[in-house]
This record gives sequence, C-alpha cells and structure tokens, in this order.
Amino acid sequence: MTTPVERAAQIYQTEPCAHTFREDLEFYLLNGFVFSRPDFFVMGRPVVSVASQEQITGHHRFPSRGCDCWHIHLAAGNLARMWSMLPWDMLIISFERKNELRFLKLSTMRRLSSLSNI
Repeated sequence: MTTPVERAAQIYQTEPCAHTFREDLEFYLLNGFVFSRPDFFVMGRPVVSVASQEQITGHHRFPSRGCDCWHIHLAAGNLARMWSMLPWDMLIISFERKNELRFLKLSTMRRLSSLSNI
C-alpha cells in the first residue's frame, strides 16, 4: 500500500508537469507549507486570487500581506483532516483539476471533503 506522499509523487509520472516533484517540494517548503502525515500529504501557499493562472500555479512569490487565497498545489489522502493544518484561514481556496484552475470558498471545500474523501 502506498502512502499519501508516494501517491502525490506518482502524479508527476502520469501527468505532464512544469517541474519535478522535488523542485515543487523545495519551492513549497521555502514559500508556502508542506504537511506529510500517514493520513494525508499537501503542499500549498498563499496567493492573490485575481492574479494570472500562471502566477498562481507556477513558482511566483506573492507578498503575504496581499494574499486572499490558499492555493493547494498538490494533495493526497484524507482531505477532511488536511484543512485543520492550514496556517491561517482565508475565505478562498484554489486548486487545479485537469489543468483548469478552480476556486471555492474554503468553507465549501471543508464541507465537501467531509462528505467524501476526494
């Protein structure tokens, strides 16, 4: 059985990615957050929701003061437990699904995650 971090790293083998898992991991360790537990893995950072998709999904550094959104770059495992690990609450969360940037209210994502483990 694979761990959440192993499942997350496998995505880089099956989908086209601009960076390697190691490059993204290093970027998020230096500019955001990374949590790796037996039940989930997540890496993300604070972003400005009105920025371009390239800035939000790429390796752009935003000043923390202007950020209004958590961008979840990669997540695997039990997402319902993941939300308690966010460094602070923001109203919006962004993520990519099939290379399309999506935005949801954090409260909606928490509710949906508790209904089914995505």
